[in-house]
Amino acid sequence: MKRPSLFVWLAAWLVFSFSLTAQDVEHGKKIFQQNCSACHKLGTRLVGPDLVGVTQRRDLDWIIRFVQNSQELIKSGDEIAVKLFEEFNKVPMPPQPLSEQDIKDVLAYIEAGGTSAAKAAQGSPAGMSAEALKKAAEAELNKVYKIVVGLMLLLIVFLLLAVGHLRRQAWDVEHPGEPYPGFDLKGWMAFCSRYASPAAMVVILGGVGTLVLAVVLYILAQDIGLQQGYAPDQPVKFSHELHAGQLSIDCQYCHTGVEKAKNANIPSVNICMNCHKYVTEGPKYGTKEIAKVRAAAEKGEPIKWVRVHNLPEHAYFSHAQHVKAGGIECQTCHGPVETMEKVRQHATLEMKWCIDCHKRTDVKFDNPYYKATFREHYDEIKAHNKIKVADLGGLDCARCHY
Repeated sequence: MKRPSLFVWLAAWLVFSFSLTAQDVEHGKKIFQQNCSACHKLGTRLVGPDLVGVTQRRDLDWIIRFVQNSQELIKSGDEIAVKLFEEFNKVPMPPQPLSEQDIKDVLAYIEAGGTSAAKAAQGSPAGMSAEALKKAAEAELNKVYKIVVGLMLLLIVFLLLAVGHLRRQAWDVEHPGEPYPGFDLKGWMAFCSRYASPAAMVVILGGVGTLVLAVVLYILAQDIGLQQGYAPDQPVKFSHELHAGQLSIDCQYCHTGVEKAKNANIPSVNICMNCHKYVTEGPKYGTKEIAKVRAAAEKGEPIKWVRVHNLPEHAYFSHAQHVKAGGIECQTCHGPVETMEKVRQHATLEMKWCIDCHKRTDVKFDNPYYKATFREHYDEIKAHNKIKVADLGGLDCARCHY
């Protein structure tokens, strides 16, 4: 019998080595973030074991069986499954409604090294720290104040020149041939009392006062409705620094509507209980805060979270349009949430802030949404490169107000 050639063995080895990379890594990333990231973090242990290198430690069929129903495998007496169950404090892994292909895609994502938490865009107002934004706002106000003071000084100079011109004309009429004495405070006062009627003085002073009041009201009105830095106390002291930062739980795991709806959704108690059915004590507050979550679940009552980010009712904003279609990271608008113990409003969320973002943000035509929407003109648009959101109607009033 003829033995397989070296080429055949090499080809088989290559097929085996790259069998995982042929899977859909991007799809695996999405599943991992939604289903796995609450208990698993690549590179370290969390609620469950570190999954880096799992395909070298475990057989593929065993991994699929364990993911789909770990409790069934444990009850069957599988030695490895039982050992894992006991090693991780007998915290059961919930059955995952995933197909074999889904699990292979997740494994491909893990073997590809995963990805680090998304970072906010650098060098733009949307990605600036709260302190930097505050300083930028103060700088803008200082500019306004300087402009106002400058206008007031110009107005005063204009009035003085106008009065001086009128006084000189009056002098020439009353004292023909005599040299004009120039600036004389008593003479100026006498001229004003003689020629400027009380009504005229009231109009002039009233006009100046009205202008000053209008400028002051304009400056104060710029802050109406703005809640930058707003960080209300919540009924449960939930730490994004712990969950999104240290544990790297993906935003979409809790805020389920962010890629498919207008609102990102505040997580229900059921989502919290996916983990806190088993995790009963936290590193900072012990059992106190988690007990509130478990009590709400037992009573079937929602947790009354306080909304942090509020837009006017006449302004339309869709999370799906920005996150799914636009590929915008959460931190671009919400700031470095993964570092916040208590969530605060990072940006001003004023119209100018949105318009500036639309003017500088490139449209990402590589995503499936735009490929489908602009199918007929896709190649033509792509050739132009770096098309801004503003070029596709991002500055149209009706986009956000209708």
